[in-house]
This record gives sequence, C-alpha cells and structure tokens, in this order.
Amino acid sequence: VREADQQPPSGYENAPRVVSEGVVYPGLTDLHNHLLYNFRSLWVPPRTEPYETRNQWPDAPTYATDIKAPANVIGSAAGKAMLKYAEVKAIVGGATATQGSAKLSRPYEGWLIRNIEFEKFGGTEQLVYQSVITLGGEELDDRSQKMAQGRPFIYHLCEGTSPNLLREFHDVRDHGCLQPRLVAIHSTALGRGEFDEWAPQGGSIVWSPLSNLWLYRATTNVVDAAEANIRICLGADWGPSGSKNILGELKVADIWNRNHLDGSFTDRQLCLMVTANPAAALGWEDRLGTLRPGHLADLIVVQRRNDDAYRNLIEATERDVWFVMVGGRPLYGRPHLMRAAGATSAEPI
Repeated sequence: VREADQQPPSGYENAPRVVSEGVVYPGLTDLHNHLLYNFRSLWVPPRTEPYETRNQWPDAPTYATDIKAPANVIGSAAGKAMLKYAEVKAIVGGATATQGSAKLSRPYEGWLIRNIEFEKFGGTEQLVYQSVITLGGEELDDRSQKMAQGRPFIYHLCEGTSPNLLREFHDVRDHGCLQPRLVAIHSTALGRGEFDEWAPQGGSIVWSPLSNLWLYRATTNVVDAAEANIRICLGADWGPSGSKNILGELKVADIWNRNHLDGSFTDRQLCLMVTANPAAALGWEDRLGTLRPGHLADLIVVQRRNDDAYRNLIEATERDVWFVMVGGRPLYGRPHLMRAAGATSAEPI
C-alpha cells in the first residue's frame, strides 16, 4: 500500500489500475472460528434450558451424530475440499484472514485467505499459538514465555455463565498469562473485577455474540471489558452455533449493541472489531487491519449503499462484497473487477 501520488513498488509499474466504484476497506479478520465444522448449518440443542459451560453441550445426545462424526468423516474423506468450502464461505463475507484452522494430516498448502495459525509472512517460525482445550500449569507457563517473546496466544477462556469457570481465569493469572498478547475467546463468565485486574497488562477478547446467545442465552460483558481498556474483536465461531461469516457476526454485534447495550459502541468501533483491533491483538498492526503505506494489500471493495462508510459496512450483505484481494492478489469478486485486476483461471461460483 502506498500513497496515491507515489510510484508503484518495483515490478508493479505495469500493474492494472482498477476503478472499483465502491468503498474500499481493509480486509476483515475473523479472529475466532472452527473451519472444520463450517460445512453445516445451525445445530438445535436437544434441550430447552441454556447451557452453563462449554463442557456440557458436547455431551448432548445429538452432538456426536450431528456435529462430531460428520466432521471427522468428511474431514478424512475430503479434507481439502471441506477447507476450500469453508474459506469460500468466509471470503464471500469479506474475510481476508481467519483463525481456527483444523489440524491437517498433510502439510498446509495455502488456499484463499490468511489462516492465522499458519501465517508466517514468509518466515519459518511459528508466530501464533492457540488452544481450544483448557491447559494445565506447565502448558500455561510455556505460553507465558511465548507471549513474552511477542507471540500471541489465542485461548478459549471462561466460556459459559457458571461462576466455577473463573478458576480458568485464576489459572491464567497465576501462571503469568495476563499479557498484551493474550487473546481470550468468549470470556463470558468474566466481570468487571476480572477485567480491571487484567487491564493493566493489556490484552484482547474475541466476542462471538450469536454463538454465546445460541448456547448460553448470555454473552460477553463487552461494555465492562471495553471500559477497562480490554481490546474487543469479533469472531463468527463456527457453523453449528455461529454466523455464516464475519460479516454476519458484525450484524449480530450491531443488533445487540443497539437493543441491549444502549448503543455503547459507535459504528466505527464495531468496524474496528473486524479490522484494526484483531491486527493489533496479534501484534500485526504494522502489516494488516488498516490501509496505510507499507501494509500488505489485504482489502475488500463493498458496494456503497450508505453515505457513512462504517454503517455501509455493517449493513452490507454478501451480494455487496464486490471484490476481495489478499496480499495484492485478486481472489474473489465480480467478474469484471476480477478481469480488470488481472485474475486468471477464475473459478465461477
């Protein structure tokens, strides 16, 4: 990315110039997902009472037959095709980076968008650590050391409403993991006291309101977290209880903000949750999340339906996402924009 009046980078002197006729945004980042499960639609839990912890619903009588077993079978039989489908599902919603890649039985080859756990920006070192399961003391000590070296740790923390979940927070605190590079997923059981204790060290929370409300009928205390200066990001979570993609989750956050949070967040703040905030949470703010000189060209073009750029993004649907570019490569868009950007061998969908 360079200023408009500057010369293009070396090798790009003859690059095509594309008139988008839309609004250009930084690519969206989905900071929490489970791509392995995104082949299926919403799962209806076989009970009327909300769950209290994330340890309960995997024991539901239909979880294995409806979610776990199909994912394992399809993942084994057609893992590449399933991942490709999941990435297409994300990219049509404007995502250029996503978290939650499944473990693969073969080397990762790279498909459409940035997979955060595999992203090395051309280097060889692992940059991001994550865990879905609750870790013990020695493992948390190791993650504390990794974060001290600048590597982010994405961790499911206190997911649910039970006060008993607070022991997870205490373990993280006691093993030195309340650090700027801690990216805590959900954290629905935390309150202002925990946020105030955490805030001086810095850190981020990934908010997945639809999934939280679908399973627990409650969601993260994001207003308290933000007032304590904890950074808020958004994540679509997964197909069984979350939004189809991060553009859909942005709408859920907007609805919840207007109807239940008294509009505590501005439209701009909501849009930052899917652009600049996740980049800053990962320590990648010098590469992604904003359109600035020197940053990687991860961007999207969205049809203009509203004069306010932030409200325009919040209200946009998949049909309004006209073009998606990752690292300067045109990867998805309307045919005329893809042709103008020099895309070859585009696959119609």
